[in-house]
Amino acid sequence: MILAPSCQRQEGSSGVVAMSLEEFIPIYNSYISDWLDDEINDLEEQLVKAEPKVAEGLERKLEKLLFRKSLGDFLNHAEEGSIPKNLVWEDGLDQPEFADPKAKQGGVFYEALDSFPPTLRLIGPNSNSGFRGTISDNNSVPLVGLHPTTSQTMPGLAKRWALSEDRRTVYYEIHADITYNDGSLLEISDFHRNVFVRTSDYVSNPYGKQYYREQVAQITLYSDSLLSVTLPEPKPLMPAMASVPPAPKEFYSEYGPDYEERYQWRSVPTTGPYYIDSKDILKGVSIAQTRVDDWWADDKKFYRYRYNPKVVNHTVIRDPSKQFELFKIGKVDSYNITIPERFYEKSEIEPVFDGYIEKSIFYHKYVQTPRGFFLNMSKPKLQELDFRLGVHYSMNWEKVINVVQRGDYSRLAQFYEGFEGLTNTALKPRRFSITKARDHFAKLGYKKLNEKGFLENEAGEELSVTLTYYQYPYYTKMLKILQEEAKKAGLNLLLDANESSVFSKVMFEKKHEMAFSGWGASPPFPNYYQFFHSSNAYDQEGNPKPYTNNLNCFADDRMDELAEASRNAETIEELNTISMEAQKLIHDAAIFVPSYGVDFFRIAHWRWIQFPNTEEVQFSPPIVNAPFDLHLHWVDEEIKAETLTAKRKGESFPEKVKIYDQYRRKGGAQ
Repeated sequence: MILAPSCQRQEGSSGVVAMSLEEFIPIYNSYISDWLDDEINDLEEQLVKAEPKVAEGLERKLEKLLFRKSLGDFLNHAEEGSIPKNLVWEDGLDQPEFADPKAKQGGVFYEALDSFPPTLRLIGPNSNSGFRGTISDNNSVPLVGLHPTTSQTMPGLAKRWALSEDRRTVYYEIHADITYNDGSLLEISDFHRNVFVRTSDYVSNPYGKQYYREQVAQITLYSDSLLSVTLPEPKPLMPAMASVPPAPKEFYSEYGPDYEERYQWRSVPTTGPYYIDSKDILKGVSIAQTRVDDWWADDKKFYRYRYNPKVVNHTVIRDPSKQFELFKIGKVDSYNITIPERFYEKSEIEPVFDGYIEKSIFYHKYVQTPRGFFLNMSKPKLQELDFRLGVHYSMNWEKVINVVQRGDYSRLAQFYEGFEGLTNTALKPRRFSITKARDHFAKLGYKKLNEKGFLENEAGEELSVTLTYYQYPYYTKMLKILQEEAKKAGLNLLLDANESSVFSKVMFEKKHEMAFSGWGASPPFPNYYQFFHSSNAYDQEGNPKPYTNNLNCFADDRMDELAEASRNAETIEELNTISMEAQKLIHDAAIFVPSYGVDFFRIAHWRWIQFPNTEEVQFSPPIVNAPFDLHLHWVDEEIKAETLTAKRKGESFPEKVKIYDQYRRKGGAQ
């Protein structure tokens, strides 16, 4: 435990008292110091017995820990004069602007939500819902970000930054006028407060606690505008990789042992432009985001001309058919038509023919979502490699792609695909094969077909596995095909459809046998630790560890070494070597059944929703996961009035289907 009863103070509704940031800091510093001592002692003992080949890796780990120990306090304060004088400061302003100066602010952007978020908290149980990106990831400013066209560093909260001589420390000078979207000023201590909020025992946040303990060496505050972040080892794109977020003081003034309940429906203020007023939360119905009138970053390069609608209204419409019907009459402003059925048939409607609704197709360079089946190795049958391989060969994804997806998509080869220079292109997916599937199942004793057409063993146990998934008609259509094809291999694929929040709960509590999901890949580098390290698989009692991203409950010594090495890689070349082996290990373990990849998005939108059209960017920068993530679009009220007037009068505009293929990859999905 990190927290100590003697340092508790503020009364919480649970009857247990809470501590302040000032009380937390020495306790956490002591905790990290003791942890480092234990790790150092353990490594020194291992080195005494280690063979030369193993000793080399242990010595590198030991050097890193000794370096961290030499720094002193993890949450540190220092005089501004202690900053090195020979630093070379950068500001990233040489990167091209990607928003459109012609963008207009104002209006309401209407979006549909498939389901209401289970919480507005950013940490703790159920916080990893799809709405998290909307309220935080895409609505906040990092210290230093990555440019969505060049992948180079660009300014954010920091107006300039510099690297130490050993490249382990980044010094950040932040803007003086930063405010959260609730109007409160950002204080430099908020960067320490973020560690408090994410690592205290008041919250269940395994990944955050592990990250700060193992991946950050020190956070030092020098003045109201200067801080530094030290990592255990240098990393590529270090200024962005070392970027840590702040946590607002006023908002977390009641932070304590009842955090998860007390903050369940409180929207965390961010440094982005949209806030959520409590009166705009209609549980189960809708959530509205309102733009700050005078946002601190309105005039900053890379943030101006963005976040244009005055209000973003998110309305829960669970039925996709109803979503589309409301979109057709203009109650929703856009509709995702990447799914072939929507593109080829459903969007062939009068408002499109009359030019009121336009279609846009954009080919991007974002990494592929690792979408497929996560096989839970905590379940006895899935601990068998032959069972997992049999499942792989029983899945006819090629038929799904050709039938449901009209051949538009491509077969995903592996978990991490699309990371340029960091993807093992030698790996190929296991294609549907009745013979190979049955050969693997036979090794486990499943040789005889029963009267229902499924394999069974000598004890009469039927070959089956349960697939848990989010209940969505498109998914059900795909999975029904897989179910029918799997029967040809003798496998009874049991489909377990669940509403979104139930599905997430089952999956993150590791109660599934297999789960169909797409999860968590983002550039610039693969993240092996959170998905595949054993520390995220099981607790000290050997039980599956809930609410971590190791959805496979995968524990492998070599994978642990590679996951740790990927965190410590100092160069792209080093990370490439690690990635080639790690990706092959994941493939060989057969713990993930890759499904399909898409290197474009297709949307239908009312013509008043406008997108960038500049020399630098047409429609969207290439490194983006979804068309609205960067908030480059806007609502043109004049075009909206013109369109609605024309619609009333029965007048029309030219039909438009716009294709933006300047970033199309060769050999990608057609």
